[in-house]
Amino acid sequence: MSPSMNESKGSMSLNQIQDFAINFVYNACSIVTMPVEMAIRPQYGSRYFPPVVMFLSAMLMVFLPLFFTFATAVVQMIPFARFRGPVGLIGMWGISRLFFLGSLVHGVRVWKRMIRMETEKNSLYEG
Repeated sequence: MSPSMNESKGSMSLNQIQDFAINFVYNACSIVTMPVEMAIRPQYGSRYFPPVVMFLSAMLMVFLPLFFTFATAVVQMIPFARFRGPVGLIGMWGISRLFFLGSLVHGVRVWKRMIRMETEKNSLYEG
């Protein structure tokens, strides 16, 4: 065995570390920005988001409103502090509801496209 073969088996090369970092950042950003992308591009196809990103984004939209509600309740328990939560037209609960409503609408659209595959522009046959 050559020394370069030994090194590649024992530790990650610089290219592998770079690829791992790029994939990690891409997936983390995709999880956070998926709700925004759903609103901006309502006609996205069935292969636009990987299933893992969709699942983790849904979990984020379940637990983020709970976290904000809990954080607001904890801050309001501080004595002599007059903290009032953020005031706006729509809160995190409303954004979460819109996300799941959009997911439901998209699920119906994807189901229709699964029945009639020719209706999806960027669909291709694999296998």
